[in-house]
Formats: sequence, C-alpha cells, structure tokens
Amino acid sequence: MVRTSEVTGIDVDSIAISSTLFIGDMLEFKPKSNVLAVQRQVAEFWGEEGDLEAFPIFRRPIPQPVIYEPLELTIHHSVPVIKVGFVKVFGISTSALVQVGSTAHINLENRTKHIRQLVTSAPPAQTSVEIKDLS
Repeated sequence: MVRTSEVTGIDVDSIAISSTLFIGDMLEFKPKSNVLAVQRQVAEFWGEEGDLEAFPIFRRPIPQPVIYEPLELTIHHSVPVIKVGFVKVFGISTSALVQVGSTAHINLENRTKHIRQLVTSAPPAQTSVEIKDLS
C-alpha cells in the first residue's frame, strides 16, 4: 500500500552546498560535498591549496553498518495519508535532505577539513607564521 504525504505549506530560508528540498518520492538520493576551508590571518595564496587528496580525511573509506541478523518486516498502513500542517526550515546545508515523500536508498557524504593559519607573536624584527591543524 502506498502512502501519500500532504503538507499545507513549507517555507525554506536557505539551501546550500549539495543539499536538496524534494517534494515527492524518489528511488535514490546520493549527495556528496567535499570542503576544504583555509582561514588565514594574513591573506596569502600559495597556489596548491585545493588538493583534497593531500589530506587523509578525504581518502579514508567511510565505514558502512553491517547487518548480521535476518530482518523480517511487515507494515500495515491503516491511514493512507500522512498529513502535516506548516513546515518552517531555516537552513539546509552540506549534503542534507528535507523531503516530503519517501526515499528507498539514501547515501549522504560530507567531509570537511578546516585549517586556520594564524600569525604568532614573535620577538621584534622577526615574524613567523604558525600552521595549526584543528581537525
């Protein structure tokens, strides 16, 4: 038995970075977002900052849950319509989904690497840049 989703209204302020607002049913949803954020106290660009493969977080396999026990499921929808009033969403970001409907398979991925490079205090007549990796 198929169920119908009925929503009176939906208001979304912002959708960003590989995210989706979807009305209806879908078979598969697979957004992906790789983010490298470099914040520097001194704006200096070296030209090789965009190589995601240089960081292990972007190369590591994502662990997947393994279900060992057999699963039996019986569903009975006594009411064929899901009714919702008004939905207010302030923001959908970074490989997220807001959906009215159903999805058979979802595989979401977001890997974010933040790097902050701050100028450290040094003795007079010498300035150094310290690179901090705050993963």
